[in-house]
Amino acid sequence: EAALKEASSNASSEKAGKRVVEMMEKKFAKKTEEEKKKHASEVKALQRKVDKAEEEAKRNADELEKVKKEGKDLANKFKDVKGMQKELEDLREVATEAEELRKKVSEDEKVMEKLNADYSEEKALRKKYWNMMEDMKGKIRVYAR
Repeated sequence: EAALKEASSNASSEKAGKRVVEMMEKKFAKKTEEEKKKHASEVKALQRKVDKAEEEAKRNADELEKVKKEGKDLANKFKDVKGMQKELEDLREVATEAEELRKKVSEDEKVMEKLNADYSEEKALRKKYWNMMEDMKGKIRVYAR
């Protein structure tokens, strides 16, 4: 009989223990479900933040590419400008040389005018002396006859 009571009390304790375990499992399942819902909404919010951050990162990467391209374009333009500066310096040197040559040509033209004037004078004198000599030859011929 004691064994029967003990067995019945064990059985009823087992049932009670099972009920307690079932109740605890239900509470745990309920809390787990609540936590899942809570965390799911947090995960969604975090996922949205991650998506926004990825979009912003992509925009920043695109903008960085644009800035790099502009930098390369500016570097090329800078090279072009340097080339133009060199060309401008060369042109200035050529212009300076041209101005010096103009001055030299002007001086040479003045010298040429003076030489032409002197030549004309000498030519006139030569002709005058030639004519005088021819005249004297004629006079000598006449005198000698």
